[in-house]
Amino acid sequence: MPTLYSSVRGPHVERHMRYWSLVMLGWVLAHCTGNADPHSDLSAAGATGPAAPPWQEVYELALRHVPGLSKSELDRALLDGLLARLGYRAALLPPDDPLPLPESPVKQAEVFDGNVGYIRVARVEASLPGELPNVWQALRATNAVAGWILDLREADGLDYAAAQATAALFLEQPMALLDWGAGAATVSPASPPCREFLVVLVNGQTRGAAEALAGALRLGRGAVLVGSRTAGAAALTQVFRLSNGQRLRLATTPVRLASGPSLSPIGLEPDIPVAVSREAELTWLADPFAAGPAPPSRPGERVETAARRSRANEAALVRAMRQNAAAADTDTPDPEAAGPNVVRDPALARALDLVKAMAILEASGLARRPPR
Repeated sequence: MPTLYSSVRGPHVERHMRYWSLVMLGWVLAHCTGNADPHSDLSAAGATGPAAPPWQEVYELALRHVPGLSKSELDRALLDGLLARLGYRAALLPPDDPLPLPESPVKQAEVFDGNVGYIRVARVEASLPGELPNVWQALRATNAVAGWILDLREADGLDYAAAQATAALFLEQPMALLDWGAGAATVSPASPPCREFLVVLVNGQTRGAAEALAGALRLGRGAVLVGSRTAGAAALTQVFRLSNGQRLRLATTPVRLASGPSLSPIGLEPDIPVAVSREAELTWLADPFAAGPAPPSRPGERVETAARRSRANEAALVRAMRQNAAAADTDTPDPEAAGPNVVRDPALARALDLVKAMAILEASGLARRPPR
């Protein structure tokens, strides 16, 4: 006589059970070496908790007792758990890399408030050190740029020599910046270097050569980092061909700043933290004038939501005068009163204020920018 459980179990129940069994098994295998925090150190994992069970024991018990679970599914769960645990340290690649896109590593370049140059970098690659001077020369041609904002949010890359060469564009004296396995060599500055005050925007998706560039600019140039902690994924990698044609990329050598600390797995802490939600940050990267405050990304963090108005031009002043005149005749608020030119991206707004404040201090002779 069948049990109640077996009598009501249908195909959809079997599929549901199998799915959740694989989810739970993947979770167990991913935690066999301890906490799966991407910023944690594997060597320290599990040091404060109970010893992890042998994965072979978990594997055999699951294969024997989970209904409908095949060996191939279990092998995949084991692989997924291992890759999840390793995080940035390991990644499966297709058999062959697609052809590189002929896109510029510079995603956006413009001038805010009439004298603040803004350059957003998509990735750090070999062409970036040659392209960046052309970009800032084009912006300087029509604007008296007082300082620069280099936006490395969402930027990546694996070319650490390019990161170092890009940082050298901002140096004023020879110095060592990065070490990716062969020691930190002294880098010569560009001639002439970019001397204006520099702010670098970073977030949790600033990874690899991009976070190495951010760290090198802070070390060698005294750049101010604004945003959130970087990914902690800066490492020299090696690619291995697998038996099925796929390739496995492994992080084999951590990248360090010349001053000593490794960039992985901890990442770079910004000098000025700005906490926003992931969704809001992507919205503001697409349009820094878009409305909408963001909730904290982690409990207890302060969220920046204050808008910052750009410098008013003549048309804006005339519009404001008309709006003030209209406000005297009615108590109904004008939805356009704030104007369209309000930077609502909190990290960018902070950076703009920093550059403009430093420009004022330097013009008055009250501040000089010493390298750190």
